[in-house]
Amino acid sequence: MATLAAIPAAAQIGSPNTTPGQIVRVVQIRIKPGRADAFWADLRQNLKPVWDQEKKQGIITDYTVATKATLNNENDWSVSVRLTYPNWAALDGLAAKPSVGAGLPRHSCRTLP
Repeated sequence: MATLAAIPAAAQIGSPNTTPGQIVRVVQIRIKPGRADAFWADLRQNLKPVWDQEKKQGIITDYTVATKATLNNENDWSVSVRLTYPNWAALDGLAAKPSVGAGLPRHSCRTLP
């Protein structure tokens, strides 16, 4: 019995490969040629409001969107989105939570027409 009780405590100590702190999710996106205007309009209209609301609610602490100046090949990414969460606990049950956006499922993937 004592051994079983000690296992959860040992598991909570953490990994020697990480340090406690913020968690960063980086998403790299390839925009198809000729689709940049549609992509940026979609990001401004649909994603930015969701990220702003998640930031107000404390779900994320920050987000950034960056562009890549050069492409290594035609399939290389051109936009990077960085979502910063306060800690690992902030991710617990995140996929099951309803989206704060206008009816969009959290972390939905879509292809623009």
